[in-house]
Amino acid sequence: MIQKIAMFGLAAAATSVFAAGSLWSISEGKNYSYQVQTPEVLACTGGAPSKMADYGAACFQSTGGWWFAYDATKDLAGTTASITPADKNADGTWKLITTSEEDGSILPGGNLDASKGLWATMKTTGVSGEVPGVVGIGFNWTKAETAISITSNGGYCVAYSWDSADELQMELGWDSKTNGDDTWFFVLPSGSKTLDITWAQFGQENWDTNHSTTVSTATDGAVSLKFRVKNGTTSEMGGTFALSELGKPGECGAAPSAISDVKAVSAKVMLNGRTLSVAGLTASATVEVVNLRGQVVASQMMSGSAAMNLSSLDAGMYMVRVQGKSVNYTQKVILK
Repeated sequence: MIQKIAMFGLAAAATSVFAAGSLWSISEGKNYSYQVQTPEVLACTGGAPSKMADYGAACFQSTGGWWFAYDATKDLAGTTASITPADKNADGTWKLITTSEEDGSILPGGNLDASKGLWATMKTTGVSGEVPGVVGIGFNWTKAETAISITSNGGYCVAYSWDSADELQMELGWDSKTNGDDTWFFVLPSGSKTLDITWAQFGQENWDTNHSTTVSTATDGAVSLKFRVKNGTTSEMGGTFALSELGKPGECGAAPSAISDVKAVSAKVMLNGRTLSVAGLTASATVEVVNLRGQVVASQMMSGSAAMNLSSLDAGMYMVRVQGKSVNYTQKVILK
């Protein structure tokens, strides 16, 4: 199983709450920027209307995308790969450096950067076309690596940069035990780009004669999306990749607000029992409480010493979003 990293999942309904880059956007602040928004694959429901359900372990594992780094060369003699910056799990598999497990804040010197996006330098060498070096970063649509259908998306939009002339592939992940390893991919051009890519633009290498598949196989049973370098030569290939937005066609391209701007705000969300307040507001701001399904379950205009009563909400984890003229801040809270 691929080792993944992130701490807190944020599941979203099929209609996302985000205006741009609805599947992922660095502009959303520290507690959103490493998430991938997915339709729920379990009916995580219960409780009164507008209240959060009792999200158990099974629901948590089956909602909310999960970023990871991977090296597909580790079992192939003569191949090498590296990912920088990155760390490794105890079993030697790669993991991204993104957020603190204590509070969800972005870790300095890691793979999330306000000026770059989600980024990594990836390099690999192979032996031949039959024994290539493969290295990359990507996400599983669910933490449990459950397949879901993304056919209705129509494709992807991406805002990214790639500083190398070497080929970077955007690969659609699927159940390789059933469908083989010859999956569908799109070659991303070098430079800083914002692209809309339809499913029809993805191609296949057609080397796996034991499996006959179409691109709809990859979208009907999607497991992951990967940004990878695949090198069938003994010369090193690679470069630095950074992703700032990912969404459905037509959603990318809005100017992102930098994470550094968000972190610089002095406002702080405070919770005293079931009473929520925001310290440090210098002007009125909209305060929204968002559940793990991406739904706004409470909203109020606040300023100064104003407070919000959350006694009607179920116990559990929520995201509090504070937005105003001089503030754009998101913080996780846990109601008990």
